[in-house]
Amino acid sequence: MLSSMLWIYYAMMKKRNVLIRITINTFSFFIQICYVSFFTVYAPKKEQTLTVKFVLLVDVFAFGFIFFPTYFLLDGKQRVEILGYICMVFSLCVFAAPLGVIRKVIKTGSVEFMPFGLSFFLTLSAVMWLIYGVLVKDVNIMVPNVMGIILGVLQMILYWIYKKPAAAIEDTITA
Repeated sequence: MLSSMLWIYYAMMKKRNVLIRITINTFSFFIQICYVSFFTVYAPKKEQTLTVKFVLLVDVFAFGFIFFPTYFLLDGKQRVEILGYICMVFSLCVFAAPLGVIRKVIKTGSVEFMPFGLSFFLTLSAVMWLIYGVLVKDVNIMVPNVMGIILGVLQMILYWIYKKPAAAIEDTITA
């Protein structure tokens, strides 16, 4: 959610090509709110408490920690530039998050923790955002999505390398 909130803020400060950026990131933010809400409703009490604390700490306080200094201490071009760097870093973190799963796939030789569809659609999303970033000449959009494409393709290659045919899985289970 934090990444979407930051990209919405960035779009509002950028003041060019605002509608598409705000629309897509608002939709993303809404989907994430729905997911966290459903998770919180159906999770055990301990996980509910942890989720609420995490959302408040990371999403609300971290956003405020970024918003207030950039909005009140920086102006115009400097604000957009610093905010762009911050958004880029957060996007890189989002794309780097699956690296732990990649390590697990290599270590275990199993892709059960890395669904192909997720890797494919994250890569497709990165390709689309890269194209958009090139069209609007925004390096802050281009850079993290180049990394997203590289990491997404890497995940899909690993999936095909470590994917076991159904018969091989059954043999492993019965052995």
